Amino acid sequence: MKTFPGIHILLLTIFSTFMATLASATALNNSLSMFEQKEAETSSSKRLIQLFDSPLSTSVLTSEDINNSGTTSIPELLRLMPELIVRELTNGQYEVYIRGHENTPRSKTLTNMMGQNALVMIDDRVVFDYFLGGMFWETLPIHVADIERIEVVRGAVSAMYGPNALTGVIHIKTKRPADHIRPSADLSFTIGNHGTQIAQIAAQQSLRGHQWRVSAFSEQRNRFQSTYYNYATQQYDSPESFAGTPAVRIFDDRKKARDISSASIYIANHPASLLAYDFSYAYQESEVHKGHLSGRVTPFNLSQNRSDAINLKMNYLDWYLRLSHHQGRQTNPLIKTFDYTFNISQASLEYEYRIPKWVLRPGIRLDNINADGHFMSGDQSLRNKTLLFLTEYAPTMRTKLIAAASQDKYNAPDKSYTSYQLLATHKLNDTTLIRAGRHKSNRSAFMVDQFLDFDVNLSPSARQEYSSDRNAPLAVFVNHELGLRQQLGLYSWIDFSLFYTQSEKHNAYVQQNSFTSGSQTVIPFHLQVFDTRVTQRGATIDWHYDVEQWKLNIFATWQDTKIDDQYGILIEPISYSDQNDTTTPRFYGGAQINWAIQANWNFNSSLYFMDKYEISLQTPPFIHKTAFTTLINATIRHSFSETTSASISIRNLSNRTQSQYYFTDHIKPGLFLGLKMRLD
Repeated sequence: MKTFPGIHILLLTIFSTFMATLASATALNNSLSMFEQKEAETSSSKRLIQLFDSPLSTSVLTSEDINNSGTTSIPELLRLMPELIVRELTNGQYEVYIRGHENTPRSKTLTNMMGQNALVMIDDRVVFDYFLGGMFWETLPIHVADIERIEVVRGAVSAMYGPNALTGVIHIKTKRPADHIRPSADLSFTIGNHGTQIAQIAAQQSLRGHQWRVSAFSEQRNRFQSTYYNYATQQYDSPESFAGTPAVRIFDDRKKARDISSASIYIANHPASLLAYDFSYAYQESEVHKGHLSGRVTPFNLSQNRSDAINLKMNYLDWYLRLSHHQGRQTNPLIKTFDYTFNISQASLEYEYRIPKWVLRPGIRLDNINADGHFMSGDQSLRNKTLLFLTEYAPTMRTKLIAAASQDKYNAPDKSYTSYQLLATHKLNDTTLIRAGRHKSNRSAFMVDQFLDFDVNLSPSARQEYSSDRNAPLAVFVNHELGLRQQLGLYSWIDFSLFYTQSEKHNAYVQQNSFTSGSQTVIPFHLQVFDTRVTQRGATIDWHYDVEQWKLNIFATWQDTKIDDQYGILIEPISYSDQNDTTTPRFYGGAQINWAIQANWNFNSSLYFMDKYEISLQTPPFIHKTAFTTLINATIRHSFSETTSASISIRNLSNRTQSQYYFTDHIKPGLFLGLKMRLD
């Protein structure tokens, strides 16, 4: 109850500022054109359009926003955008969710907390782990200095972007050299407390109509603490107290939070060329502490990953081709059973046909995912063949109708799934746009759901047997949206949205009746799909103000999630009940202010807040509760010249040190010193 006054003050500030701006708004005919000149473009409908005209719930973060923020990691950047829930596990290590859904239905395991419902892309290449499903943020082979912009599209948008875009897409666009640029190099260095050391270097040149850029970075961070949460004692203990348990495998370097290195190269010609190409290669190695595949001793595991990827995009006239291949190895010292290698090959071909008032875009996509690991008795393959179709119709200058559909044919399960989007936008005038949409998306198959097959010997007299279901139905999300964008004057605009989402066909491994085999008691676990339904409704307000030296953005989301037929303990027979979900904060959001004090001084401050929430897991059977959280960051940057700048950043000024994730580190404040240089 003590948090309510703070919430009320924040809401009152947002409301009063909005009303004051609305009262002074002008209806000048050219106000929208000025807005379009200042705001970023988005490719949310697969074509570059002004952000104001996007038919979807869309946000864009530009390279200028990124540079001004002083942020040192990509997940933390996402706290600057609405409807994103970002939780820090330890220094620089995060999990990210769009609108929640990360622990619904409740009472699963940490393996279901990896952001399985949002898709992440780098330059149109899907970055996703098909082992458990989800995102390993530490494996992104790019640094914040490599990013040109980040686009976040919210809603069940699989028809446009592919399976697993159940709650939305986070699309990262990397930098490309400008035409006729001279050879140059960019250097970025950051040092901070808790052993933080980050270095990035990039070189680029344009030569005879072709551009190339190479980039590399290294990052080391220490944990905020050296103790680990002990399920047995239900408190944080020293590593020595875990002697004799499997957890000692992760204590070789108990201070290390992240140790990451990567390198990448980009080669492209002008995107307007008759035959345009964009080729990239990236390599990364990472070792991090994270709450992933934890055992029954402590939530932390040491996750090690090594991978490389190629991505090729080619456009010829109105044909669009993309080919990619991603391969690597994931190891988990705490649970060696789940070490695996993977190969992911993807290809898509689309054609865009335009006639007056119409845009038609048919296409095909092929996915082939291979993984080889002990947990599934050798090499297994997930294959998907997809037919795509997107059509856009503009009956008038102010009205636009969009329909997108995709049909995915899987080998496991041996079934076809159809995703679709029906969207409409209408401009009431030059400063007001309303939008509406209905979306349906399906999840893809994951290796642990379709091919899990292994035994665990508990003792000489007992073992557990895990078996999957190759043809288990896939989860489906249906989403409805209503939105209003309003230009409030020359320098201010607001985006208001309502959303309603239902999901079903959720699964989990259920303990069956035990039986005797020889001298052992066998406890079988089998994948089961439930009739559980999750319903979420919510509203978001996103207000921007941009004038001369000042930029201000305030956003907040309220949402409520209910679960019908929530299953109880996963042991046959299972009981069911209706529940309110408390894993996702009911109220969360943030604010950012940027002040260009002078030509060579810039001040940036951001606020991020989350209402109280709790994470309830079945294995291990504990509930982690978190109080209302307010995080404040600040950065001041000085430019010594056009090529050199330095910055001082303070994060977590509010000193909220509670654990934000399932019994992971208590988050401490941080101080960072940064230096950026360009060498021509």
